[in-house]
Amino acid sequence: IEFDALSYSNPLKNVYKYKLEGLHDDWIEIGNRREVSFINLSPGDYVFKVKAANSSGLWNEQEATLQIIIIPPLWQTTYFRIFTVLRHLKKSVS
Repeated sequence: IEFDALSYSNPLKNVYKYKLEGLHDDWIEIGNRREVSFINLSPGDYVFKVKAANSSGLWNEQEATLQIIIIPPLWQTTYFRIFTVLRHLKKSVS
C-alpha cells in the first residue's frame, strides 16, 4: 500500500505511522517511508490506518483508512468442505 501526505513545504521530512486493525493493535512508526506490504494475511476483515506528521512534527489528527477484505480460497470455505464430505459419503454408500 502506497500513501503520501499533502504537505509540500518540506515533503522529505514528513513521517508516517500505520496500523492494520485485525493484525496490529499499536501504531507502527515507519519514518519517511511511504509504503507498507502485507503478505500471507489470513482471510478476514482488516482496516488499514495511516497518519502523517509534517516537517514540524505536527501529527494529523484524522487518519486515512482503507477497509481490506481477504476472501478465503475455495478449499477453505464451508461450502467446499460440506460438498467434499457429501461427495465422500456418496462414494462410501455406493
